[in-house]
Amino acid sequence: MAMCPLQKSFAGTEWKLLFQGAESRVFEGNYQSQRAILKERFPKRYRLDELDKKLTKERIRAEIKAYTKLSARSDSQLSNALPSILFSDDRNIILTRIENACTLNRFITECQSVESTIRQVLLELAKLIAQIHSIGLIHGDLTTSNFMVQQSTMTIVPIDFGLSYSSSTDENRAVDLYVLERAVQSTHPNVDMTVFLNEYQTRMGTDKINKRLEQVRMRGRKRLMIG
Repeated sequence: MAMCPLQKSFAGTEWKLLFQGAESRVFEGNYQSQRAILKERFPKRYRLDELDKKLTKERIRAEIKAYTKLSARSDSQLSNALPSILFSDDRNIILTRIENACTLNRFITECQSVESTIRQVLLELAKLIAQIHSIGLIHGDLTTSNFMVQQSTMTIVPIDFGLSYSSSTDENRAVDLYVLERAVQSTHPNVDMTVFLNEYQTRMGTDKINKRLEQVRMRGRKRLMIG
């Protein structure tokens, strides 16, 4: 069992490592009598120490700010599904566990042969991202691994707001969509995002963002051609 570095700070609490990514380690355990998730942003040795501390602190602060803002201004279904923040410091954040859920990546992989289910999840995803963008928030890392799907209600819950920031510009919203579009295409090339984009446009009440997305795509294609 992998032990969380915070163990000594919370007497009797053991944390089991779930996975490690490029930026953080994620553990599960119990905190304050609740099933919880601990995300530890470990030091990056290739960075200057002061810069690493500054960036890590900023990302944890961004995550807390985003969850707080989204919880206060989203609809009741999403607000009730969002994890609660139980603890944070300069490198760690503890949140309540999202129960009976799997990543959107896994959900699409397991259900991609069921067209009606994929359509439903794309509609729910469009609704969610429209809510995020409508309150002036940019996620910054929209990949299929950064959403959890509660299959009983088909509620999609965003996670990992470490790269999020406040913005209401069409450009930043379009870049957010482009990142998601590229992520879906790379892992699930057979998924047609048209349903998602049409629903997103309807929810946002404008076609300006989708038009800007086409410009972002063109810039992306040029970069690929140039190398």
